Amino acid sequence: MRRTLAILIAAAAVGVSASAWSQLSAESSEASPAAPAVESDAAAALGEALVSARRSYLHARVEEVVAGARKRTQEAPTDAWAWHRLAEAHLESAQQRILTRGIRVGEPAFDELPPDFASDLREGLEAVEQARIRGDDSASLYCVEAMLLSRQITGLLSALRLTHAVSKALDSASQRDEAAADVQFALGIKKLLSPRLFGHDAQAALEHFQLAAKDERDDRSQMFAGMACHQLGQQQEAVAWLGRAVKTNPANLFAATVLRRLRAGEADPFGRDLTAAEIAAAKSR
Repeated sequence: MRRTLAILIAAAAVGVSASAWSQLSAESSEASPAAPAVESDAAAALGEALVSARRSYLHARVEEVVAGARKRTQEAPTDAWAWHRLAEAHLESAQQRILTRGIRVGEPAFDELPPDFASDLREGLEAVEQARIRGDDSASLYCVEAMLLSRQITGLLSALRLTHAVSKALDSASQRDEAAADVQFALGIKKLLSPRLFGHDAQAALEHFQLAAKDERDDRSQMFAGMACHQLGQQQEAVAWLGRAVKTNPANLFAATVLRRLRAGEADPFGRDLTAAEIAAAKSR
């Protein structure tokens, strides 16, 4: 998850001035939003399918959910949450494409977006727009939007262009349901992966991930809690969180590999891509 909801604001934070953040704060004082659209049974089923596909760390499984969500939007185009699930599925598809990449503070996944990755981001944002048009004003949708936008960042210029939209989406998510696990996760990513001169705060990030990890199925929050602990110099705690992530989901090969690196005393266990040998070792454990 150089990757995960990844670099959310991390690269985006580059070049953000205090005045820009002040402007964002003023613009975010919006009226209380209306109740979000009611989730249909079909969309709820797609949501469960996506959770299962995400936990498998198999892109083919995620592609099946993308196809299912697209079919639902064609059969029931007014179903806001079907569009929501399509947006989520495209985000997960993009993230599954880069599962073996290292995670580095302040660095985007690509200098230039590959076509398939860019297509997932574009179609995901189109689905976000369709969901919102149909009445979905949920915190979750704003988190998806923020993550999709942040994945379009490839350097300083795109960070300057996109940072306001990413930050506004996260602010909107917080206003609607700050206690939600996905909102806490997104806020944690922002504080963990932002450049050190632009808001990096590993301790605050850890607190967000601890709250997000109350969803015991979410090995990602546990893994990133481990990364926060590592940055804080709390190596025993980092090992404990990563061990918990691997126990929660043995299919998380990145967490398993980083755990091995940590135990071996590697200085930057999160920062480099997985090697073929490491992937094979993680699969055979």
